[in-house]
Amino acid sequence: MEPADRQTALKLRIADILHGEYHQEEDWAGHYVAVGEMRAARANVIGIVVGKEETIVTIDDGSGAMPLRNFSRADLFQGIDVGDTILVIGRPREYGGERYLAADIVKRADRRWLEVRRQEIGEQRLPAARQGAETSPAEQMMGIIRRLDKGEGADVSSVIREAGSPHAELVMQGLLKSGDIFQNRPGRVKILE
Repeated sequence: MEPADRQTALKLRIADILHGEYHQEEDWAGHYVAVGEMRAARANVIGIVVGKEETIVTIDDGSGAMPLRNFSRADLFQGIDVGDTILVIGRPREYGGERYLAADIVKRADRRWLEVRRQEIGEQRLPAARQGAETSPAEQMMGIIRRLDKGEGADVSSVIREAGSPHAELVMQGLLKSGDIFQNRPGRVKILE
């Protein structure tokens, strides 16, 4: 197998990386995720930033959410904010039971590229992900907002409490910034439909 830094970055959904079989050989160059017949040692992913810390950015592409970790460049995530759509080239890794992408390249992208990517790779990768075995945090939050909105918007604190995720506030900020939801009154949100 040629080194990971020379392999083509395969266009994948986050669900493909999360649900694919992770293989770890003796050195880091031998790590990959099996997605069907493909061995993904490098991945090309487009998603929306739903959380950001100094060396970790969490992205969601509608099929799932996963962290990006930065081990190489201090400025890699500079200029990237919650709500931005980004294209990432990275190496799938697993540590302590958590899957993540070790990011090599991160670039802002137009949000319309998410739909282009969905059409490019479709839903054919992993049946479990296609059947909704796991929905993304953004999709879960949108579902909660729909259920709690009785016409006057959903109470923000109720949505966050019901989401039950430590990243729920960040997901909501991302949805507000992307325009998927809006505040119709202080403390209440509605889905833009």
